Amino acid sequence: TNVELPVSTGEGSSTTTFTLTLTVANPNEDLTNVTFGYILNLFDENYTPPSTPASSFTFSYSDTDQTASITKFVGSETEVVIPSTVEYNGATYKVTAIADGGYSTGAFYNSNITSVVIPDTVTSIGYYAFQNCRSLTSVNFGENSQLTRIGTSAFHSCYSLTSITIPSSVTSIGSYAFSYCYALAEVYNYSNVTTNLPSYAKIIYNASQLAGNKPETRITVEDNVQYYDYGDDFIALAPSVSRGALTEVTLDNRTTEINQYAFHYCDSLTSITIPEGVRITDIQDGTFAYCSSLTSITIPEGVTRIGDEVFRECSSLTSITIPEGVTSIGNYAFQRCSSLTSITIPEGVTSIGDDAFNTCDSLTSITIPDSVTSIGESAFYQCGRLTSITIPSRVTSIGERAFDSCYSLVSVTIPSRVTSIGQYAFQDCSGLTRITINATTPPRLGANAIPDNVANIYVPEGSVDAYKAASGWSSYASKISAIQ
Repeated sequence: TNVELPVSTGEGSSTTTFTLTLTVANPNEDLTNVTFGYILNLFDENYTPPSTPASSFTFSYSDTDQTASITKFVGSETEVVIPSTVEYNGATYKVTAIADGGYSTGAFYNSNITSVVIPDTVTSIGYYAFQNCRSLTSVNFGENSQLTRIGTSAFHSCYSLTSITIPSSVTSIGSYAFSYCYALAEVYNYSNVTTNLPSYAKIIYNASQLAGNKPETRITVEDNVQYYDYGDDFIALAPSVSRGALTEVTLDNRTTEINQYAFHYCDSLTSITIPEGVRITDIQDGTFAYCSSLTSITIPEGVTRIGDEVFRECSSLTSITIPEGVTSIGNYAFQRCSSLTSITIPEGVTSIGDDAFNTCDSLTSITIPDSVTSIGESAFYQCGRLTSITIPSRVTSIGERAFDSCYSLVSVTIPSRVTSIGQYAFQDCSGLTRITINATTPPRLGANAIPDNVANIYVPEGSVDAYKAASGWSSYASKISAIQ
């Protein structure tokens, strides 16, 4: 346990006496070789703690420039100081990187380390490097750090990490670099990189709108919201609380941005109020994903984009209003919103992303505007109660499995501009008996796109023979006839 000494002020010296108590399970244990760690000389500004032995790591070596990368931490230490150099085959190699890893194979994946000191020589922290280091509380860089890159998911699921200072030398921070860092309340970013930083319960206010005053507390949690001065913006962060403690959110009308994944996994959040006047143009990726208690939300005017996974698995969401002006709905945006019964997509939306309404199995109707030109893969997969749908005239492609397992669909009309229908597009639509296709040229048809239970396929009168001869369509020749 760290021993905190009292502060000494004034001139001269100060002596403090304290006792270290060692408790052992076996009183007869041999205590002739006990290591108590190191003592920090507070008066030596150049002091650095001793490096963790090289034997606690595995390395890859480059003979071209005499550099080494850490590929795996194999030691038992909890307080790790990465060495700046390592000896190998009689030569000295400079440690310049923590190597890239895959999901669950990062260099320090799932280790019990509580702190790490990264030397100035390291220029890159690789993909998934510290993923799932749930006891990690501090990451320290030197004043002359040469770090330029923090890889994708580098500190993913570091639940205990409370603060980090990103060196000014950093030029790249990967996606999800600090994802699931629930305790992370402070990020001191001295680099020029402003994206992909931790964003849990974080709201950015335009400093010019504050006139020197902090906005009122708008996030209802167990404790007060803490405020931090952050360069040109003013940021309000909820303190480190359980995701389940956040039950209600009311945004100040001066809010200009809500960062991606800001409220995801807030499974006790029942309501969020976005008042008129909020100048948000982008509902960013995953903002409300997995908010399983959220029942309704009104998206404000001015929003032009609903990002990927925004309402993914909001299983209690029964209704939502999408304003005019939205032009795109991202991948998985409403996936598994199992209580959503109806939705109107406004004119102006041009694309519906992959899996956008996947497994919305209470959805009975949906209006797709004429502005839509593409329907993504699995966009309405397993919308089992969807009885009818009108595919707009400007649509040119229907993605793979777009309507797979929509077993309540009875008939579908495919517009004239469609040039491709993906494989399994209407597979397992067990109630579908009739398809009308207005395209004079047979669209490219993927495998198993049309179920066997379809009895009639109607096409333009002058195109019947072309359809019967076309690849993919020829197997349905006996069912193809002219539009009646």
